[in-house]
Amino acid sequence: MNDALQWQKDLLEQAKAEVMDYETCAFMEACEEAVVELAKRQKQAQGQLDGMMWDHEEW
Repeated sequence: MNDALQWQKDLLEQAKAEVMDYETCAFMEACEEAVVELAKRQKQAQGQLDGMMWDHEEW
């Protein structure tokens, strides 16, 4: 897990701990899940781009 993702998760965890109402807590939880999913998709897209740029004929 990279530093930016960990920072975002920590920030959301802190905000979630400070709120008292269910709706805001649920929103923070959904934001945390979205951040993790976006990081996963970014990593997959980077891997796909690396794979498309690799030219097996130059090896």
